[in-house]
Amino acid sequence: MAVPRDPYLGGSPLPPPEPRDPNADTVLAESERGEDEAREATMNAEIAGQSRPLSDDEKDAAKHDSGRRKRTFAPASERVAKPATPGDEKVIEAGEREHPSAGAALHPGDRSDPSEIDPRSERR
Repeated sequence: MAVPRDPYLGGSPLPPPEPRDPNADTVLAESERGEDEAREATMNAEIAGQSRPLSDDEKDAAKHDSGRRKRTFAPASERVAKPATPGDEKVIEAGEREHPSAGAALHPGDRSDPSEIDPRSERR
């Protein structure tokens, strides 16, 4: 039984100067690299937001939706802190016991007036 000839060797008993790349047929051309037509089509469809009919639940929710409330702003003197949720005390106490890290100690911090934020601090 004869060994099949390797077409890459071209009849020469010596190997070629360049090594054979077994994946040469799987490499994309330079112009096609970074492109995936299926992914591109899917992403374009998602970005374009192609509409679909609303379900009955979605229609019902849209009927009863009052929309966003109008945003209101209060002056700093009128603002009140929201009540703490259960478990917040543990987090606050743990933060008060820890020393700031070296990076945090070097940071200049917030230069705003704390009396605007913290109602416990004294007003000047």
